[in-house]
Amino acid sequence: MSRRVTVALVAIGGYGAGYVKSLLEPEYREIVEIVGAADPTPEHCPQLAELEAMNVPIRATIEEVYADLDAPPDLAIISSPIHWHARQTIAALSHGSNVLCEKPMCATVQEADAMIEARDRAGRFVSIGYQRSFTPAVQALKKDIRGGVLGRPKRLKCLCLGWRGERYYGRNNWAGALKSPEGAWVLDSPANNAMAHFVHHMFYILGPETDRSARPVRVTAELYRANDITNFDTCAIRAVTEEGVEVLFYSSHAVDVKDPTAFRHEFAGAVVTSERIDDWRGKIVARFKDGSTKDYSELDVPHIPGKLREAVELAKSGGPLTCGPEAARSQTLCINAAHDSMPDVVVFPKSMLDVMGEPGDRVTFVPGLADVLHKCYEQNGLPSELGIDWAKPGKEIDLTDYAWFPGGCR
Repeated sequence: MSRRVTVALVAIGGYGAGYVKSLLEPEYREIVEIVGAADPTPEHCPQLAELEAMNVPIRATIEEVYADLDAPPDLAIISSPIHWHARQTIAALSHGSNVLCEKPMCATVQEADAMIEARDRAGRFVSIGYQRSFTPAVQALKKDIRGGVLGRPKRLKCLCLGWRGERYYGRNNWAGALKSPEGAWVLDSPANNAMAHFVHHMFYILGPETDRSARPVRVTAELYRANDITNFDTCAIRAVTEEGVEVLFYSSHAVDVKDPTAFRHEFAGAVVTSERIDDWRGKIVARFKDGSTKDYSELDVPHIPGKLREAVELAKSGGPLTCGPEAARSQTLCINAAHDSMPDVVVFPKSMLDVMGEPGDRVTFVPGLADVLHKCYEQNGLPSELGIDWAKPGKEIDLTDYAWFPGGCR
């Protein structure tokens, strides 16, 4: 049997537990060896007993893991909070490991650039875990866009509405936060965590190559909050790419619905939309002006398999990367610009709020907010442009030379 790919896991509870579970399946046990794990609270990992039975050393920090090893692992899988992504990726690269880092890539564009520079110095790969980018449906759609099958792209838009309650915002000390308790930028929000992959997706499918995304050059945003947090829980964002394509994103956690995500991508020759297979799964369908259709198949596949399988194979044998830092950077750039567009998040007055649910997991929401965002989505506008009485406009941010958050310049 050939040598197994050695893997270090950074964060093994929460989302990271999904990687642990996958790597303990028979498919990976024969080809992967877990040589270490870093987590300051490993007791939150459901598979902790199995890791301990395998004598996997578990330490509090990534530095302690590498100090224990005679050789760097082939692959480090990083599932830690947003504000740790950049420093832990850079640490793993500096020791000689390849990296699979979870989404979003990081909090700021300067961190993204530092990750790219560290990767180039190390001569290793960095994969960013935007799971939908690894699906056959998205790759087939992207290929057709690049090949001109759908015609020139004109406008891409997405609507993501899903309530989150006290349990979600109380699960750690950075949920919904602008900064961590230590002062690092987090920028946790619907657009930069739970729904970040939908922002990334629109830039990604417009990218000129598989591992590239279209770059936003102008961004205008309206940011609001109903929950007792420091960042926004509701947003409407307009971006324009270098090629002049309008990208619109609407999302909120302060609503009383959990709607299936809707998107509509308009091209000169076709319209691409999301269609439901059932309550949990959706597919991508293109409808051409001549009346024909193309079904790109299922979009909502399990989160872990595609990106994990590729990272293990790349660590073993090399090959082309599906989604790396350059592809993920556009989402980070867009989010940074959105914050600069409206640096002071608008707080919904208490008179507009309502509460539902049981104590301990109550949801604070704005009655009618979901309808407003649906209207914005249908009319391709921001709330202030539609004359919504509580709305406030953000300023347009030019991203031509944007290299540092906040403000664009160091």
